[in-house]
Amino acid sequence: MRVVYDDIGCNETKNSFFKGMIKEDIAVANFTPIKFAKLIWRINYRNHKKIVVIDGKVGYTGGMNVKDEYVKGVSWGVWKDTHVRVEGPGAQALQAAFVIDWYYTKHELLQDTRYFPTVSFSGNVPLQFLTAEPLGNFSHIMMGMMEGITRAKRSVYIETPYFVPTDSIITALQTSALSGVEIHFVLPGRSDNAKVHYATKSYIQQLLCAGIHVYRYQAGFIHSKLMVIDDELTIVGSSNMDIRSFELNFEGSLFIYDQETACKAKEIILKDINDSKLMNEKEWEKRPKRKKFVEAFFRLFSPFM
Repeated sequence: MRVVYDDIGCNETKNSFFKGMIKEDIAVANFTPIKFAKLIWRINYRNHKKIVVIDGKVGYTGGMNVKDEYVKGVSWGVWKDTHVRVEGPGAQALQAAFVIDWYYTKHELLQDTRYFPTVSFSGNVPLQFLTAEPLGNFSHIMMGMMEGITRAKRSVYIETPYFVPTDSIITALQTSALSGVEIHFVLPGRSDNAKVHYATKSYIQQLLCAGIHVYRYQAGFIHSKLMVIDDELTIVGSSNMDIRSFELNFEGSLFIYDQETACKAKEIILKDINDSKLMNEKEWEKRPKRKKFVEAFFRLFSPFM
């Protein structure tokens, strides 16, 4: 067994936890170790992927971390997330992403056939696993999302816990909505990160003015990163719709090209919409100037959040 963990993401995890894993012959790799991590609120180049692969045949990915909140929830409700299971060649795509991260961290290349056994197709669902990192010339996940949004003909359903977008994403959403595409956007009503939540609120007006339906989740904290386009394409993974995920983190998202999967994913979002409050543009505009100032202030620091 091998485990790669992000040092900043696990800064509250005691070292004894990882030492216990090593004692049980589990190989552990610390991705980009950081000294004095508890003194650092945010730092660039985090490994934000969530990948589990079993025997090179079954894989899991999505938005879920290994975290107590998934069992206990938060003080104001549930901790809501979305994860998917893939089998066959799709699982090996996740395995390949893990192997690259392992080599980056430990300089050990895992190329034995036991890591990539011969597998058969478990179904006929076409998918691809896109990764993004602060290297190279292109932000593949962001570009894939933009391609889906701008090509949409009927509808786009999105939920993300953190919305601190690039200008191009905002433009794509507005252009699609103004072209007649119905866009439904689910955001947290409350967040685990107050600073990012303030910055997120500063972008809501730009969605509402384009006729985008914006909902604030009320049943707890929504951590799901999920998008459904025209009931045909589903995007699910670790990437938030924010600058950090698009340009500064190591991320991974599945693009699934299947109507049945899209309909199931859409049902998840519709259930979350039922637990959400639809926002009104005129009412939102009337919020106190003090709140607008705080939101605008934290928006200035969007690239660092």
